[in-house]
This record gives sequence, structure tokens and C-alpha cells, in this order.
Amino acid sequence: LPSIDGLVHISQISLERIENPEAVLKVGDTVKAVLIDVDFEKRRVSLSIRKLLEEEAAANEAAANEAEAVEVVEEATEAPEVTDAE
Repeated sequence: LPSIDGLVHISQISLERIENPEAVLKVGDTVKAVLIDVDFEKRRVSLSIRKLLEEEAAANEAAANEAEAVEVVEEATEAPEVTDAE
């Protein structure tokens, strides 16, 4: 969006509470963020790094749960070991 300022509110920078944005970000840093609001009147967009981090964490958790479920199914479907009884 040309000629529009992007704003990341301090509450949307990190998953943890931060006191000072400069502790996490420096001027000129390139970051990934999610567009959460557009104010055409003020010519500004609101961005969230936190929402992106939450989405990534949820996707990672879902993938881990899926991998765990596959492992449990594989263990349950293994044939029992047969021993020769003499």
C-alpha cells in the first residue's frame, strides 16, 4: 500500500510482555507481520507480529500432535513378537 504507514503496537510485537520495543526491534529491522486493520482516513495500517507468532506456534503444536498420533498408531499396529515354545 503506497504512502501508508504501518504500525505495530507494543502489545503486538512479542508473545511475552515487553517494556521497551528497542529491546526487541531496531530501526531498519525487517520483520514479518500480519495485517490486522486498515484505517484509510489516517492512511495507516495496523500490523501484528504477535498474531503471526501465535499462528506459527499453533501450527507447530498441531504438527507435533499429528506426529505423536502417527507414532502411537505405528506402535499399536506392530505385530507381537512370536517366540518358539519348546
